Amino acid sequence: INIGGPEDRSKLHLNIDAKNTFEIFIKENLYKFMPVSYLEGFKKRTTNAFNYLIEKNKGSTVAVFCHGMVMGVYLQTILGHDDPVALQPDYCGITRITASSSGLRSVRTVNETGHVRHLLDDLPLMPFEREEH
Repeated sequence: INIGGPEDRSKLHLNIDAKNTFEIFIKENLYKFMPVSYLEGFKKRTTNAFNYLIEKNKGSTVAVFCHGMVMGVYLQTILGHDDPVALQPDYCGITRITASSSGLRSVRTVNETGHVRHLLDDLPLMPFEREEH
């Protein structure tokens, strides 16, 4: 990643190889730290918790404050995606999901951050090294 000096923040760009290397590292090492059974259990507990909230609050609007991985795993379940790290929400992102009593879940928005964008712009999305010119 080349971010230039503080005066050139608009020149931030990601080297595709660095991005791919980071994704490969996460995917190859994730299961060393968290066995598949743990991730499956986490996914099940997360989905059950959201289903419980939906069941107990029919016809209501409910706000859930949680870690980004919780929301990412729940979205993974709704969208039928197998990769537990595919969705990496920003800090304080808002995701809106509607739920019907028939079991249908609709993803309305994912990771809205307009309310905190001014706080997030200077944060890197992943570790980086400055390139020397």
